[in-house]
Amino acid sequence: MLQEVAKHLTSLQSLEVRYCQRMTALPQWVGDLVCLEQLSISWCDNLNNLQEIMACRTSLKKLRISNCKGIESLPECIQQLTNLEILEISECPALEQWCESEENKMKLAHIKEMVRCRDLPCLVLTTIFSYSVYSEKNISFCISYMIYCLQLNPFISSLQLLFLF
Repeated sequence: MLQEVAKHLTSLQSLEVRYCQRMTALPQWVGDLVCLEQLSISWCDNLNNLQEIMACRTSLKKLRISNCKGIESLPECIQQLTNLEILEISECPALEQWCESEENKMKLAHIKEMVRCRDLPCLVLTTIFSYSVYSEKNISFCISYMIYCLQLNPFISSLQLLFLF
């Protein structure tokens, strides 16, 4: 279903993924977001694969990862994200340790600003469209409503979708 939504997100510049406890990898459609400049991932404890961000190598400028204990490393080809200017990591001990190793510092050398916010709260991006899903029964309605909104305004630049079940 979310694959259907992704077709309408051609101008999406900012995406925030939060509280997705069941997710172990980013959905494949994230790689289809050709204009994505900012990606924020927080409170996704089982997420451990960020390979889909590699498809955003021409657009991604800012990557925030917060409170995701399962993320222990960045994809090996992180240096291909040539436009990535800011990498912000907060409360991800294994990932912070990975970034601090000498071998991996070379992979991250092209990034202008590395921020490790060890004790700061998770920063939330401003969104234009925000919707919270409280049960699995609401997912179909939510997706239908999102498609409707995206058809009315194809220039939505930020999307927040919270799965709280």
